[in-house]
Parts: sequence; structure tokens; C-alpha cells
Amino acid sequence: MQLIQRETNIPVPHVRMVESDPNSPVGASFMLMDCLRGNVGMDLSMALPSEHKLGGFSTMVKIQIKMFNIRLPKIGKTTGINDDGSYRQGPIPGLGGPFNTAAEFFRAWSTKVEFGLSHDQLKDAAGSFADELLISGLAFKALMNDMAEELLTSNEGPFPLCHGDFGHNNMIFDDNYRLLGVIDWEGAFAAPCEISGEFPLTLSVVPPAMDVP
Repeated sequence: MQLIQRETNIPVPHVRMVESDPNSPVGASFMLMDCLRGNVGMDLSMALPSEHKLGGFSTMVKIQIKMFNIRLPKIGKTTGINDDGSYRQGPIPGLGGPFNTAAEFFRAWSTKVEFGLSHDQLKDAAGSFADELLISGLAFKALMNDMAEELLTSNEGPFPLCHGDFGHNNMIFDDNYRLLGVIDWEGAFAAPCEISGEFPLTLSVVPPAMDVP
């Protein structure tokens, strides 16, 4: 969040203290930060009222642009600030890194990321489409591994910041849907341009008429 505060005017909670040592005097790692009082998406049934959609979505776009304009030399988590003011970067949990190119990131993703549902869960969710979806998912990962460099628009850094869980579910609004702050930055990382602009959870990615029933 220090990175966000230093490089943008995106409102975030002010961090007062960070203790990373699990053997600290209180017996755990901890962070103390300001409380932002307001309403998050979870409090609002994950929906924006029609009269506030234009303002809400416009706010999301502006935040996405500000994050996109933060650039870091490698793909990975931000782990600290060096004496010269530059940022230290570390691995992404479950993937590794930091990565020097987008192709390295996508090849690591294609070999390490597992499909989110078991076969039984997929059958419950998609019925007769389950096997087709499973095969398609495996084929997509293989294609990504084989054609990573050809599929990318920008393989070299610097790379933009990605929130990791962006949407109004992690935005705090007042009762008139004015933005008070953006929270839950623990998943943020410098990412390839192709995935840095996250599709907000508030919007449906697949039109209902085209989706699985």
C-alpha cells in the first residue's frame, strides 16, 4: 500500500505499523492500519443500483488506469523499498518469480496452476459440458506454454500493477456511492499487460445467452 500511496492518489487505508516476525512480542505477525468506515460490495449484495452504475463503473475505470500507470521492472510481488527509493520484488505465491518477461510468467502459470474445480464439482456445475470444459482447459494451458511469446503484445518490462481481486467488492463507498477507499491489496503484483486490467466481479464476463445454463 506504500507503493499505491507514493505513486497514485488512489485512496487506501494508511498503514501505521507492520510486524512481519511471527515471534514478535504479541506472538504473531500483524499490521495496524486506519479503518475506512463505509459500505463494501459484500454489504451491498454484490450489486450496484442502476442509478449508480455509471458513476461506480467510471470510478473503477479511473482506478484501473492509475494502477496500469504504476510500472515495475519485473513481474512479481512488491516486498519492500530500497534505500534509493526503488522497489524490491519477490515471488508470486504458487508461481515463483520474479519474472523478467511475460512469457516466463505465462509458462510458469501453464505448468503450475490447477483447474479450480474437481471433476465432480465441475459436473455438478456444468453437467454434460464438464468433460468438454476440462479438455478445453488442459488444451488452453498447453497452448499458452507453447505460444507464450507469440500471444503477447508486450513481453518486456516495465510491467503494470494488478490488484489481484479488483471490483466494488473491495471498494468502500459512502451511502451515496462516492468512493472512500480501495482495500485488500495483499494479492497485488506487477503483472503482464494482458492480465493487469482485471474484469470487475460486478460485471458478467460471459453474456447470459452464451453461458452454460
